[in-house]
Amino acid sequence: MFNPPVPIETSLDCVTPLWLSDTDTTNHMASYTNLVQQPTPFTSTSGVYVGNDDSLYISHTSNSSIKLGFKSLSLNGVLVVPQLKKNLISLVKLTKDNNYVFCLFSMRLCYKGFGNEVDTFEGTN
Repeated sequence: MFNPPVPIETSLDCVTPLWLSDTDTTNHMASYTNLVQQPTPFTSTSGVYVGNDDSLYISHTSNSSIKLGFKSLSLNGVLVVPQLKKNLISLVKLTKDNNYVFCLFSMRLCYKGFGNEVDTFEGTN
Protein backbone atom coordinates (compact mmCIF):
# COMPACT_ATOMS: atom_id res chain seq x y z
CA MET A 1 0.00 0.00 0.00
CA PHE A 2 1.25 3.45 -0.93
CA ASN A 3 1.65 5.89 1.96
CA PRO A 4 1.40 9.56 0.97
CA PRO A 5 4.13 11.94 2.19
CA VAL A 6 3.71 13.36 5.67
CA PRO A 7 4.18 17.14 5.89
CA ILE A 8 6.46 18.84 8.37
CA GLU A 9 4.07 20.30 10.92
CA THR A 10 6.12 23.42 11.55
CA SER A 11 5.97 24.33 7.87
CA LEU A 12 3.42 26.90 6.71
CA ASP A 13 2.69 24.48 3.88
CA CYS A 14 1.74 21.70 6.28
CA VAL A 15 -1.66 21.17 4.64
CA THR A 16 -0.81 21.40 0.94
CA PRO A 17 0.80 18.02 0.19
CA LEU A 18 -2.16 16.15 1.63
CA TRP A 19 -5.31 18.26 1.20
CA LEU A 20 -6.66 20.78 -1.30
CA SER A 21 -9.49 23.16 -0.46
CA ASP A 22 -12.51 23.04 -2.76
CA THR A 23 -15.46 25.43 -2.75
CA ASP A 24 -17.61 23.16 -4.95
CA THR A 25 -17.36 19.79 -3.21
CA THR A 26 -20.05 18.84 -0.69
CA ASN A 27 -17.92 16.41 1.35
CA HIS A 28 -14.35 16.10 2.53
CA MET A 29 -12.70 13.29 0.52
CA ALA A 30 -9.49 11.34 1.05
CA SER A 31 -7.86 8.76 -1.18
CA TYR A 32 -6.29 6.67 1.63
CA THR A 33 -7.66 5.29 4.89
CA ASN A 34 -4.47 6.30 6.72
CA LEU A 35 -5.62 9.94 6.42
CA VAL A 36 -8.68 9.34 8.62
CA GLN A 37 -9.27 8.11 12.17
CA GLN A 38 -10.90 4.68 12.66
CA PRO A 39 -12.27 4.19 9.12
CA THR A 40 -15.65 2.47 8.88
CA PRO A 41 -16.50 0.46 5.75
CA PHE A 42 -19.03 2.26 3.53
CA THR A 43 -21.91 -0.13 2.82
CA SER A 44 -24.07 1.97 0.50
CA THR A 45 -23.94 1.64 -3.28
CA SER A 46 -23.68 5.44 -3.64
CA GLY A 47 -20.58 6.89 -5.23
CA VAL A 48 -18.94 10.25 -5.80
CA TYR A 49 -19.80 11.79 -9.16
CA VAL A 50 -17.00 13.73 -10.83
CA GLY A 51 -16.87 16.19 -13.73
CA ASN A 52 -16.98 13.58 -16.50
CA ASP A 53 -20.09 11.95 -14.92
CA ASP A 54 -18.12 8.92 -13.69
CA SER A 55 -19.09 7.56 -10.29
CA LEU A 56 -16.16 6.77 -7.99
CA TYR A 57 -16.36 4.03 -5.36
CA ILE A 58 -16.47 5.08 -1.67
CA SER A 59 -14.68 2.48 0.48
CA HIS A 60 -14.90 4.02 3.98
CA THR A 61 -16.11 7.00 6.00
CA SER A 62 -14.58 8.56 9.07
CA ASN A 63 -13.37 11.77 10.67
CA SER A 64 -10.01 13.46 10.45
CA SER A 65 -8.35 16.73 11.35
CA ILE A 66 -5.85 19.09 9.84
CA LYS A 67 -3.40 21.41 11.45
CA LEU A 68 -3.65 24.93 10.09
CA GLY A 69 -0.96 27.09 11.58
CA PHE A 70 -1.33 26.49 15.32
CA LYS A 71 -4.99 25.40 15.13
CA SER A 72 -6.38 21.92 14.68
CA LEU A 73 -9.56 21.85 12.59
CA SER A 74 -12.02 18.94 12.43
CA LEU A 75 -12.94 17.20 9.19
CA ASN A 76 -16.16 15.31 9.92
CA GLY A 77 -17.71 12.69 7.65
CA VAL A 78 -14.70 12.23 5.36
CA LEU A 79 -15.41 9.93 2.41
CA VAL A 80 -12.51 7.63 1.48
CA VAL A 81 -12.44 7.39 -2.33
CA PRO A 82 -9.40 5.33 -3.44
CA GLN A 83 -9.57 6.54 -7.08
CA LEU A 84 -9.10 10.21 -6.13
CA LYS A 85 -5.90 11.85 -7.30
CA LYS A 86 -6.10 14.64 -4.66
CA ASN A 87 -7.58 14.81 -1.17
CA LEU A 88 -10.27 17.47 -0.93
CA ILE A 89 -11.50 19.69 1.88
CA SER A 90 -15.00 21.05 1.40
CA LEU A 91 -14.79 24.66 2.59
CA VAL A 92 -18.55 24.75 3.13
CA LYS A 93 -18.36 21.66 5.35
CA LEU A 94 -15.19 22.90 7.08
CA THR A 95 -17.08 26.05 8.06
CA LYS A 96 -19.92 23.97 9.53
CA ASP A 97 -17.62 21.42 11.20
CA ASN A 98 -15.63 24.08 13.05
CA ASN A 99 -17.97 27.05 13.39
CA TYR A 100 -15.46 29.21 11.53
CA VAL A 101 -15.65 31.76 8.73
CA PHE A 102 -13.01 31.45 5.99
CA CYS A 103 -11.84 34.07 3.47
CA LEU A 104 -9.64 32.94 0.58
CA PHE A 105 -7.14 35.12 -1.22
CA SER A 106 -4.52 34.15 -3.81
CA MET A 107 -1.78 33.47 -1.25
CA ARG A 108 -3.59 33.76 2.07
CA LEU A 109 -6.39 32.13 4.01
CA CYS A 110 -7.99 34.08 6.84
CA TYR A 111 -10.24 32.31 9.28
CA LYS A 112 -12.19 33.42 12.31
CA GLY A 113 -13.96 31.41 14.96
CA PHE A 114 -17.02 33.05 16.37
CA GLY A 115 -15.89 35.13 19.34
CA ASN A 116 -12.19 34.82 18.37
CA GLU A 117 -9.68 37.08 16.68
CA VAL A 118 -8.92 36.68 12.98
CA ASP A 119 -6.07 34.25 12.26
CA THR A 120 -4.15 34.29 8.99
CA PHE A 121 -2.54 31.31 7.33
CA GLU A 122 -0.16 32.03 4.48
CA GLY A 123 1.12 29.41 2.10
CA THR A 124 2.77 29.16 -1.25
CA ASN A 125 0.86 29.02 -4.50
